[in-house]
This record gives sequence, C-alpha cells and structure tokens, in this order.
Amino acid sequence: MPLMEGIRLALSAIWAHKLRSFLVMLGNVIAVASIIAVVSIVDGMNTYMHEKVFERGSGVVNLQRLDEMQILTDIDAFMKTIYNPPLTLADREYLLDRLPSASFIGASRRTRDQVRRGDERLQSVPVRGYTSEYPFLEKADLSAGRHFTELEVQRSRPVAVIGHHVAEVLFPGVDPLGRKIKVADRPYQVIGVAAEKGRLLGEDQDTFVTIPISSFQKTYGHHGRGRSLTITIKARSLDAVPELMEEIRTAMRLRHHLRPGEDDDFAITSSETMLGLWDKIKNILLSVLMMVVGISAVVAGIVIMNIMLVSVQERTREIGIRKAIGARYGDVLRQFLTEALTLSMTGGILGILLGYGAAALIAHLSPLPYAAKVWSILLGLALTVAVGGIFGIVPARRAARLDPVEALHYE
Repeated sequence: MPLMEGIRLALSAIWAHKLRSFLVMLGNVIAVASIIAVVSIVDGMNTYMHEKVFERGSGVVNLQRLDEMQILTDIDAFMKTIYNPPLTLADREYLLDRLPSASFIGASRRTRDQVRRGDERLQSVPVRGYTSEYPFLEKADLSAGRHFTELEVQRSRPVAVIGHHVAEVLFPGVDPLGRKIKVADRPYQVIGVAAEKGRLLGEDQDTFVTIPISSFQKTYGHHGRGRSLTITIKARSLDAVPELMEEIRTAMRLRHHLRPGEDDDFAITSSETMLGLWDKIKNILLSVLMMVVGISAVVAGIVIMNIMLVSVQERTREIGIRKAIGARYGDVLRQFLTEALTLSMTGGILGILLGYGAAALIAHLSPLPYAAKVWSILLGLALTVAVGGIFGIVPARRAARLDPVEALHYE
C-alpha cells in the first residue's frame, strides 16, 4: 500500500472516531506541549536572569556573615555558619587598604518599615542603609535630585533617596525634593528620587527608601548577629574578581585570627556564585521536564497500542479480505504501523501548537521573554515518531499475522 494511501486511511479512521482518537492522542499532546512550553520557560528564565539579575552584580563581590543560598544547596554547611560573628563598619574600614584589586568598598543593611508623609503612608517598605559608595556598586540612576555624600554619612544626616513609587504615593502632583518623610517615626529630608525600574522576578524595584548607613544604625541598632552588614566590593575589572575574592578571604581570616585548616567564619559570594546556583536549578527543572515527558510518552504509547489492538480486532474481516485479494504480510504491517504513526504524530502536531500558545501566553503575562526553541519542536516530533513506531509495532504485527481464512469467518 502506498504511504499516502495509508495516511489517508489513518486520517479517515481518526475522523470517524473523534473522541476516541482525541483521548488516544492526549498523552502525546501533553508530552510535546510540555517539551516546548517548559523549554521556553527555562530558556526565557535563563535569558532573563543573565540580562536583569547577573548584570547588576557584574564584577561585584559580597562579603556576608553567612550565605543564605546554602539553605538550598547544603543545609548542613549552612547550619555550621549560623554562629558566625557579625560584620561591622569596622570590618569595612579594615578592608579599605588591604584589597588592591578593589575599586570601591561599601556596606549596607536592610529592613522593612512603615514610611509616611502626613496621612499618606506605605507599609512594609524596604528601608536600605548604605555607605556613600552605593551608586558605584549597583545601578542607582536618579530621575531627580542627588545621592547622599560621604560627609552626610559621617554626620548621620537625616536624608533619603526614595523610589519612584514612593514618590508617586507620598507626593502626588508635588515635587518631593526638599520635603520630609517619616521612616520609623523619624523625619528624613528627600534629596533624590530614583529612576523608574519596574519589577524584577516579581518584586517591585520602585518601592524603597535609601538612607545613610549611620542613620540606619541609629534607628535600628548595630549590635548582634541579626544586625550584621553586607560588605560589597567592586573589582577593578572582571578579570580581577577571582584575585579579589582571594584577597578578601586572606584579609578576613587574618582579622578573625583563623588558624590554617579552620573553616571561614564568613561567606564570599559573587554573580558567578549565583550563576552556578542557577545552573543547578535549571538542570533540575530540565530533569523534571524529561521525567514528566517520559511518563506522558509511555502512557500515550500504551493507549495507542491498546486502541490499535482493538482496531485490529474490529477490522479482522477487512484484514482477511485484503489478504485474500493479495495483500502480503508487509503490506498489512505497513498499513497499521502507518495508522499508529499518523495517530501519534497528529497528537504531536497538536502538542506543538498548544506548546507554542502556552509559551506565548506566559511571555505575555510575565517578564520572561518568548524563547521557544526549534530543537524542542524537533525533539517533540522525534518523540511522537518513536512512540508511534515502538507501541504500534505489536498491533501491526498481530494484524499482519492473521490467517485470511479465519479472519474471513470472524464475527
């Protein structure tokens, strides 16, 4: 039987039993749609993380009391670090002349509090205390005003740089520069308004108040592990980051009088550290995808095999007539194998359309870019061919082996 004739007969059988055919194809639809949609999501997240997250910390190294990301990667190692000593402004001062690979060294701490002006107020606003170097350590463009100076940090001046959303809510239709807001019931003069940034990983980047670290510590205290600072150091160049990390480690071990062989009682992280963690998460996501796809494919194959076996039984007399008028073993085998492949690939094509639609919808409703890959389509099609071929061969061989005399007498 010619290939196109086999495909035509298979499509006619699908159309004649629409509901049954749809249920048969559903497994393949889910499997292929999962491949395309999840690959698009993971690749979109990968692009988004590199463009929006890692570029913000390019060439920047963070020195912290402990690495909170270890909760995800090594909980035992994290538990060993919970008693690490806090980092202070004195630690920053100690590092200023001991890191030749650094261009800027700053310190910061964060909390959340109410911010208000008159009757207007915002709850749980990120309040950030920084040294004056922060504009050189992160993207901190302003739409109006200025950043605070080193002198204002030294003298604990009550000045603040506010986010775009804070300015809109607390100062509707009014220029906020020079006016007062209250943070933790303490008055601060607004000297700058940050440029609008939008959202990052679902978090609002325009709602915050930045004040001098000295003013922050006066308000929220500066003793205890829970009040440890994050010391942020920018390397002179990207190539100098490994050298800078080693300089930080050496200096802090000397400061904390650690002997050779003793574990560090501090944590050093960089954008490369985050990138390594993201790669692990990405690989886990892809592994889960393969497991889901594999299960869906096996289920789809079993359903296809069962339905094709039923089809062989229903068409026993037809098979007997074909063999009686000259159809050979190979002709019947190809006919039913073609039907199984057509059924499987039709589900795959529907899965491709569904997967593309899901990827486009996610890109429209989220900040993730649309990132459907050609290789995911080819993988989906290859999967449908494999499922149709492997699980269709058993019913096809059973049909081909039928005795024409017995088949003609079958009721």
